[in-house]
Amino acid sequence: MSRAIWKGVWKSNFMSNKNTRNITITPEDVNKNINIETGNSKKSVKINVTIKHIGHKTGEFAVSKIPAVYKRKSKRK
Repeated sequence: MSRAIWKGVWKSNFMSNKNTRNITITPEDVNKNINIETGNSKKSVKINVTIKHIGHKTGEFAVSKIPAVYKRKSKRK
């Protein structure tokens, strides 16, 4: 798995000071830019809302581009 979903609160330009992960995108939000905080050292993903995003929850698009880290299991003798 090379992508991880951040399940915290993220902020956007057009919906500030709210928990915006559970808000559905409406037709009024088309052609607006959203900055999603991924939770990995305060990096953000920028998304331009299009017609295809209408009806989806905003939390579905909060995906980080940092690869997942796999831990090796230690062998016990």
